Amino acid sequence: VQIPVSVQMLTSSVALIALGAERAARREQTRKESGEAAEPREVISGSAVYRFPLSASAMLLSLFLAFKYLPERWVSMALTAGSVLMAVLALAGLIAPTLETMAPILTSRAGPPDAWWSLAASDVLSIALCAPIG
Repeated sequence: VQIPVSVQMLTSSVALIALGAERAARREQTRKESGEAAEPREVISGSAVYRFPLSASAMLLSLFLAFKYLPERWVSMALTAGSVLMAVLALAGLIAPTLETMAPILTSRAGPPDAWWSLAASDVLSIALCAPIG
């Protein structure tokens, strides 16, 4: 059975938005019930705001040049691979908290002490579960 691409995209987009909104609402409700303080908000700096049009223009120019000088198949494969990777990581980000709830042993994080990233067993397991879907 062939499903039109627009239906696939709409379904996956709506599902990810709904799951993310549900997760955020649950987390906020749990925070309010426990009486914890609100999490600090992330604010975009002024320099990042001014840099955005330049980086977006550079990205569009590079995409134009790729379509103009590279075979269409290569560009299509690269864009598809990037989209699939982002979708798998987004879905894994939604599944990881569920895995941590089901198996608390998966919550221990590893990584350099002062790094901007850390990795838990639940992250690896959720990516392994989501990779075949992508």
